[in-house]
Amino acid sequence: MSQQIVIAVVAAVPPTVAAVLGFLASKRSIRRSIGGNPGVPLREVLAQMETRSNSRLDRIESKLDRVADEHTGIRERLARLEAGQAPRGRER
Repeated sequence: MSQQIVIAVVAAVPPTVAAVLGFLASKRSIRRSIGGNPGVPLREVLAQMETRSNSRLDRIESKLDRVADEHTGIRERLARLEAGQAPRGRER
């Protein structure tokens, strides 16, 4: 074997091993997320994922609504404070 072929093989081994390990890890992750029953239809898995994501989005939406309400309340309080400190006409 020539020296160039040995160098090429040595250089190709780490990325290949990384790709194989990544594939095995993702396969395991998918198997764990689907559950122990491999007969679960993909439709049901997607429905479960959609339900979870919708509930998370609903929580985020409610938090944003609360922040907006608080922001409105703070702006109203600031407007009242500024109205009370408004410069009055020339007094003397």
